[in-house]
Amino acid sequence: MCPMSELISELESVVKAKLQLHMAERQILEVASLICVQELALEAMQATSRAVFDAWIAVLLVMVEQLGLLECPRCAKRRKLKMRPKDPMHIDVLGLTVAVPKPYLECGHCDAPGLSVLKLLTGLSSGEGSAQLKLLAAYCASKASYGKAQQEMRVHHNQELERTKLRRMALEVEQEAMAWAEQQRQEWPCNAWSRRPVSKEWRS
Repeated sequence: MCPMSELISELESVVKAKLQLHMAERQILEVASLICVQELALEAMQATSRAVFDAWIAVLLVMVEQLGLLECPRCAKRRKLKMRPKDPMHIDVLGLTVAVPKPYLECGHCDAPGLSVLKLLTGLSSGEGSAQLKLLAAYCASKASYGKAQQEMRVHHNQELERTKLRRMALEVEQEAMAWAEQQRQEWPCNAWSRRPVSKEWRS
């Protein structure tokens, strides 16, 4: 069993035990209600997602020091690691939008500009979407108009996206696909020629 599977199995056991204890203390009408159970399941999913991303940020902050990023590249003095709790970064992943803190590095010894830790280590900016979400948006948009794709994302995938943002995601995927296809086209003659068997005439 891989480490990820072991972790998920352990978390599942803990969550299951906690939920059974919680439901055993509820009234029969509440436990028998599918609506109540559904609300509990959705809230548990959202809480788990928040916990995952909170842990992710905590590990990234540890890596900042381990990688020596606290040292200012301009004056070589130690930078301060600050947070922006009132201005979180919003990241769209498949199924939900998460808000995570925006840690940044600031040097008080010189005029070096502040540096976003998330931008530096992950390349993400606020409002970014995951690769899976972009691919799904492009797939839905390829079948119909952007308006209908927006509706399909909302109804079938529980994902609220503005029409402009959905269009931008779909176009990004299209541009990346075209760039990849062009690269393959340029490399194909060389690769095909290198794999071509040498004829008897050339051997002689």
